[in-house]
Amino acid sequence: MPSKKLLPGVDFAPPEPIATVLPRIQLTSGQAEELWALVCKGRGRNPNNDDDAAMAKEIFEAVDLTNAVQWALQFYIHDVFFLSDVPQFRSDLKTLQDKVARFLDVLPQEHDPVGYFLRRTYTGEILAKRPTDEQLAQREEAWSAKHGFDAIRNSLSELQRNIDCAASLLSGTRPPNMAVNRFVRSLAHAWKAATGYWPTSGRDAHNASRQSGPFAELVRAVYGLLPSEYRNAPLDHAIRSVCVRNKPQRVTVKDA
Repeated sequence: MPSKKLLPGVDFAPPEPIATVLPRIQLTSGQAEELWALVCKGRGRNPNNDDDAAMAKEIFEAVDLTNAVQWALQFYIHDVFFLSDVPQFRSDLKTLQDKVARFLDVLPQEHDPVGYFLRRTYTGEILAKRPTDEQLAQREEAWSAKHGFDAIRNSLSELQRNIDCAASLLSGTRPPNMAVNRFVRSLAHAWKAATGYWPTSGRDAHNASRQSGPFAELVRAVYGLLPSEYRNAPLDHAIRSVCVRNKPQRVTVKDA
């Protein structure tokens, strides 16, 4: 039995339609300016820089940030819709397993009257105009390999084993909120592109469970732009995890 527990959105792609259309989200100029000010606060730069070259560079960087934020918002809504719910996913697998088992129970045997009749119908042996010996050999081979009851039973048994394996890999505990984690991580990449370094975040001095700092402020500000029905998930654990996971390791004299 595999020991690793797989999570949708991390270890495997969750179920979703073949083609989806992302919701279109556009920031207002005021919203974009507020978010850019938070980035400037984080990198210690003055958003009202008077140097022409620096101003031009920051204009392009601000546009890139706006585009990245819009994509993060759009994909977050998409993920909320389509990232599979693990308990429901397990239930669907159990339902499928039960249906396969019931079908196997009623599947005729090759030597049963129904099975024998269907086999001979497929090969054409019961027809007044019998197939040629070559045609009969081809149909008998196809029946044995693909279309006969023994072949179907073998295929469904393999499917049952696959369902059992898939169910065993799913975590029995509540999975982390993958939509929020991916949302925060996408904003972290946008932050790095704008500042040149991976974001950091410390604990709030008055609330140890709350993350603080410019990046945490940016995440909350962007999250606040979502429609109210999508703003029901905690952010602090995702912020902490994303910042810590990519935090550069300090090199000591012994390591150097």
